Amino acid sequence: METILSIHEPISDISQFVGRQNLINKVYSRIGAARPQSVSLVGDYKIGKTSLLNFLSDPVTRSKYFDDISEYYCLRLSVTEELNSLESFVKELCYQIAHGLESEFKFESILDSYDWFKRIVEMASKRNRKIILFMDDFNLITQNESFPLEFFSFLRSLANNYNVAYVTTSYLDLQQLCVSKDVEESPFFNIFTNITIRPFDPDETDQFLKQACEIAPLNTEKSKILVKAYAGNFPYLLQIACNVIHDQDTAQRGAIQDDLFKQKYESLTKKYFELTWQNLNNDLQVILRQIAHKIKIENPREYLVQELVQKQLLIIDDSQPKIFSPSFLSFIKDLDGANGKSKSIFSGLLRLIGFK
Repeated sequence: METILSIHEPISDISQFVGRQNLINKVYSRIGAARPQSVSLVGDYKIGKTSLLNFLSDPVTRSKYFDDISEYYCLRLSVTEELNSLESFVKELCYQIAHGLESEFKFESILDSYDWFKRIVEMASKRNRKIILFMDDFNLITQNESFPLEFFSFLRSLANNYNVAYVTTSYLDLQQLCVSKDVEESPFFNIFTNITIRPFDPDETDQFLKQACEIAPLNTEKSKILVKAYAGNFPYLLQIACNVIHDQDTAQRGAIQDDLFKQKYESLTKKYFELTWQNLNNDLQVILRQIAHKIKIENPREYLVQELVQKQLLIIDDSQPKIFSPSFLSFIKDLDGANGKSKSIFSGLLRLIGFK
């Protein structure tokens, strides 16, 4: 059965991309400046980093946001586990340059070296061209000991001396994802403006649902309410919820049953919630457990509540913090045993580790 949008792959067809207008404007204000500036896109698991990078690097987008697209050479590189050495990375980068700029630069052979890339940059500079390199999952490089400090120094020197800028994605600030202290303290990271990708705002969620309805109509207003209640403003969860509604609506001819929806939705989101939970620090996990078990939070820890509200894992309802989704609430309760004893067990655990 066809789904509304793929829940397994990032969006590659930019006609299906919605929202993020403020982020798009911020990125292009930097890379489109007279002297291009580098940008690091940071966001949680499945928040839409790759989809956004796909949109930003697409030729149609570039032609819309660059004043003169002929001034730019743009390259898109997905960092994968296969690019696990400096040699393989440089080789892939050289291949992309040779393939993408084939009409501009003619070389008899590709040299796997810094000098080859520098030669490209120098030639581009002489032709008054700017190079923008889009790199997805760049943290796989900063976390890999095969990439020495000199590699990052080289990239920085290019950005400082030529019209070269980088747009990267990672799940935390790059400096927090370095394999060594030398790399972490490298001035390479000073060239980046960090931009955080968060869940949609409510207007963007409405845009998403409007587009979903155009592709495969959600049958009733109740369906949209159900999707929002379970998925909040998280793009990945919205895709899952819409697909579950669509499949159930098709199979049962408009009869949406909450229990069946919840069962299917939770089976598809379990892995997502597990990874989301693992990426939270212990203090944030404790706050979520306290709220799930209705244990009062002391004032000194209110700042943690605000951090979770910013992540949209909590919402404020009648001045009280509340888990954003009944499925995420169930997931948290299940961590401690979803039964009547869970609250008292968790309260005892909190006392043991020093929480009131």
